[in-house]
Amino acid sequence: MPKSRCTTTRPNLAPAHASASARSALAPALATARPPGTPSNPWPPPPRNSASTSFITSVTALPAPTPSRDLLISSASKRPSSTWGPPGRLASASPGFLRGYVYCVSCGTQLPDEANFCWKCGKPQKQGVQTEKPKWETCEIVIQRPKEGFYTSKYQFWASAIGLQGNYNAGESPIFKAVSVHYPSSDEHKPLNAHRSLIKKLVEEGWEPTGNRGSAWFNEKFRRQIK
Repeated sequence: MPKSRCTTTRPNLAPAHASASARSALAPALATARPPGTPSNPWPPPPRNSASTSFITSVTALPAPTPSRDLLISSASKRPSSTWGPPGRLASASPGFLRGYVYCVSCGTQLPDEANFCWKCGKPQKQGVQTEKPKWETCEIVIQRPKEGFYTSKYQFWASAIGLQGNYNAGESPIFKAVSVHYPSSDEHKPLNAHRSLIKKLVEEGWEPTGNRGSAWFNEKFRRQIK
């Protein structure tokens, strides 16, 4: 009986003596090859550190730093002066000096730089200037009856003044008739108009009200400087 010849099919394997060029071509693919389902980054993420997060939050929540007192003083000393003229000009000038004007040291009225006296209060503004104390004459509005008998309702206001020559009459109002025979009231038109007319006359002649008043409503007081 003849011998049977069996043949076996073998896979086409690369011979062991494959060329070096083929092995070098397959090397990158073999190095990066990984089983299916494997993630691209096999390393797990680092654990979240809560302490570092709280530290960052606490740092960002800090208030803005404030400049120290020494820094503020240093900055202010380096700041340029906003006043006009050379340094120290205002400090060496008289009180109230500003651009050719002075201010009265007594009442604060603005005056020219060359003023020797204040035109409002009379205060001397420069050293060495002699001043004489002003002299005043005064007057007070009083009331009288015309010479028509004692029991009459007619009256007249007049200004009883005191000056260098003694007492004198500084002015009179028109004669008016009051309702009361004893005392004129300020509610009546005729006495009030007569009183106002005398005040107007005194002011026109240079008398100025002092703001003081006697016992009666019409006893207003005035003064006038003696020149």
